[in-house]
Amino acid sequence: MPNEQIASIPARQEYLLALQRHWPEVLSWLREHVLPLYEPRWHEDELDGIAKKIPIIDSNWEKFQMESDRPALLASLIQWGAQFNITEAWIFESALDMLLAYFQLGSDPGSDAEGYRLWWYRARGFHARFEPKFSQNLWYPPKGGWQESWEDFRSRMNAEFRQQLSEYKRYVEVKFSTEKEEHLMRRDAEWTVRYQKGELAIAISESANLTGYSDPEQAVSSAIKTFAKLIGIRLRKRGQRPPRKLL
Repeated sequence: MPNEQIASIPARQEYLLALQRHWPEVLSWLREHVLPLYEPRWHEDELDGIAKKIPIIDSNWEKFQMESDRPALLASLIQWGAQFNITEAWIFESALDMLLAYFQLGSDPGSDAEGYRLWWYRARGFHARFEPKFSQNLWYPPKGGWQESWEDFRSRMNAEFRQQLSEYKRYVEVKFSTEKEEHLMRRDAEWTVRYQKGELAIAISESANLTGYSDPEQAVSSAIKTFAKLIGIRLRKRGQRPPRKLL
């Protein structure tokens, strides 16, 4: 667990909300071009003697790509990702969640129209359990030839436990972003979206009117790189052309 790439759940949610606010075409294209091809897979169940069809949530992007029963939908999603420089599995999984929500709202959402404009993040497998593992976790009395005393063994086990407990605490704090202030997370999410959309860091720094920095452009660039690592996205390369405008 601590050895895996840590991604912040609240930061990912902020990024999707920033996409919604500052790059609404990402969602509107999904809705207008991919949704017409979407229908969930169904699971049939019986409730009070009545057969009902229950939609199956597509919870894993890699597994979805391996399935061959919805090739047109897969091709459309890949095209959507290419249009907006999206390569990350967790964003594709969030897109599948949104498609299911759109599908359930129907073509005329009525009072639920706000649901067509919202984008939320449903984390996968985020219940991080503390499951310490110990090296050479056995002991015998030295009288039988065992070279490690009980005091040394106990000290070694306690040290490994404390280290792993500290790593676990750090993992959970980063995962749920208990350290970064909310307004700074929202700011960095906005900057990252604007950069991904094609805006230069210097333009972002000028519009932010930053004070107290010797190099505002570098401050923005550093914040974007840190935030991108926090949520697990690949930043567009410097000089890479922004996505083409869609007709």
